[in-house]
Amino acid sequence: MRSKLGLVIGLCTFITSCILIIYTTTSARNQAIKAAHESGTAIARDYAGQVKAEIEKGLTSARTLAQTFASIKAEQNPLPLTRDGAHAILREVLIQNSSFYGANTSWEPNAFDGKDAEHADFDAAHDGSGRFIPYWFKDGGQILVETTQGYDKDAYYMIPKKTGAEVIIDPVTYTVNGSKISLITIVAPVLHNKKFYGLAGIDIASDWMQSMVKSSNLYDGKAHITIISHNGTIAASTQSDTLIGKKLEKIFPDEKGQLAALTKGEEESIFTDAYLKVNTPVYIGNSTTPWQVSLQIPSELILAEANSQMWKMIYISALLLITSLVILFAVVQKLLRPLDTMVRITQRVSEGDLTAEKVNAGKDEIGQMSHAFETLMAGLRKTTEFANQIGQGNLQAEFTALSDKDVLGHALLSMRDNLKAVAEEDKKRSWTTEGIAKFGDILRTNNDNYETLANSVLTELVKYLKANQGSMFIISGEGSEKYLELVATYAWNRRRYRDARFEIGEGLIGQAVLEKDYVYLTDVPANYINITSGLGDANPRSILIMPLKVNDEVVGALELAFFHTLEQYQIDFVEKVCENIALTLSTVQVNETTIHLLEEARQITEEKRATEEELLQNQEELQATQEEMNRTIQELRRENMLLQQGKQNF
Repeated sequence: MRSKLGLVIGLCTFITSCILIIYTTTSARNQAIKAAHESGTAIARDYAGQVKAEIEKGLTSARTLAQTFASIKAEQNPLPLTRDGAHAILREVLIQNSSFYGANTSWEPNAFDGKDAEHADFDAAHDGSGRFIPYWFKDGGQILVETTQGYDKDAYYMIPKKTGAEVIIDPVTYTVNGSKISLITIVAPVLHNKKFYGLAGIDIASDWMQSMVKSSNLYDGKAHITIISHNGTIAASTQSDTLIGKKLEKIFPDEKGQLAALTKGEEESIFTDAYLKVNTPVYIGNSTTPWQVSLQIPSELILAEANSQMWKMIYISALLLITSLVILFAVVQKLLRPLDTMVRITQRVSEGDLTAEKVNAGKDEIGQMSHAFETLMAGLRKTTEFANQIGQGNLQAEFTALSDKDVLGHALLSMRDNLKAVAEEDKKRSWTTEGIAKFGDILRTNNDNYETLANSVLTELVKYLKANQGSMFIISGEGSEKYLELVATYAWNRRRYRDARFEIGEGLIGQAVLEKDYVYLTDVPANYINITSGLGDANPRSILIMPLKVNDEVVGALELAFFHTLEQYQIDFVEKVCENIALTLSTVQVNETTIHLLEEARQITEEKRATEEELLQNQEELQATQEEMNRTIQELRRENMLLQQGKQNF
């Protein structure tokens, strides 16, 4: 048995080591290739960005010159630019930009100022046609001017004339004062109202590209960078200066895939047994002729670290395998010693002795067997303790059955659950009874004013039910003009109800009143209401709308919002409380109506008494006035008699 066990374990260890070596080596290789792809792409993009920035500097200048020259054709406020002024602008562009080699503008016949005939062979910037075609360039420390050549046939002029688009001409090598110079020509058309008048161009010497890639020194100079123009002309290369200006397809005829990626302006990363090649497009301005930065890294450089790790893993695994086999045989001898002890323990357990001694057998199969016995004893002790807790009335005691087949344990759990259910029903009945009594006291205490009553009852009901919002409505109006009026709210924004009223049958509240039955929602619409707190807004989980009924007549409605759902006994409780509320509200309304009528009668009596007193006062005033008039008449009569007597005596 020991030999078989050792052989099987040794073979498994060997196979595991081989799988680990293969997996680790493959993972390291794949990781190295992935990292090389990412690193190579980042490097290529970085150089592409530098090329783009430098060439776009010239493109921006060419575009600015073209826009400036086009302004002389504006219908309103044209730029008063002469040929001498244009010369000055071109010359100043070269002075301000040290990386520019030349600047030029070439115009259609008589397109600049209509004076070509006057300028035929006028100076070095004009040929026999007199067209405005100056080319300013740097020569040593001087800035000179001459006529632009090839304007009637070369691509730098014909392409923008035909397409109206900016163009970047591939590098062309010239010999200047005995030295070769490679120039990149950037031109922008002079357009006004989509009509072509000429172009403005900038020439940039491409030697800075060669200096840039030469200084890269990637992988100690073993990786190569090549910058290629859109038509496949090599603009710069770390492999050799002699490649500059030559066509890629002639130097590397097998690179048809790279030429396809260049033409389409696509980025690609290719790994082969020989190298990793990353081709990144360089889009310049609005040009549709992208260039390309190509990075090539030998595969052996990329995989060098992965191969080194592979051999290290092989050496280490071989050493570990030999060591583990030696240790393995020693461990097997030790592990099998407790087997005899376990045989004795099994015999004692078969006789019913569950107090068998503990075997220190570790965590192997023998140890698991010992642990199983200990678990059984512990389970029996837990079952006994659980039964004692239930007997003492502790129905919250926790217990977990040993398994699905633990008959005793499940029986005890069933008994506990039944006792808990009975206790829970008692608790619900007690809660309902206390609530009915509590709200009975509130209704008796606040039965003198229905608004005070509504607010008090609603506040306490929200708290008792642990609701979050609440509102109460009563029916107002007579006959067909009845409506629901909001009389009390709790934690509810009254602006939710436009006019604080509902028609009978309107909305859920009106419908509950119309049907004389409660509405309970657990799927509350998102825009129904929001419960607002210091932490923000949230939708309730449930809504209860309960009509206030007395003798099958609805006098109002109650609406409550909860962050939890209600049980049926809670809904039944609310229904009972609402019946009492309805009865009390009805009584309060009758009392208030009676008080209101008595007050009106008292006011009418007082008004009648005041009117009688006013009439009596008016009568007395009239009587006094009449007496005063009588006295006045008597005086007048007496004076008249005296006057008559005087006349007679006279």
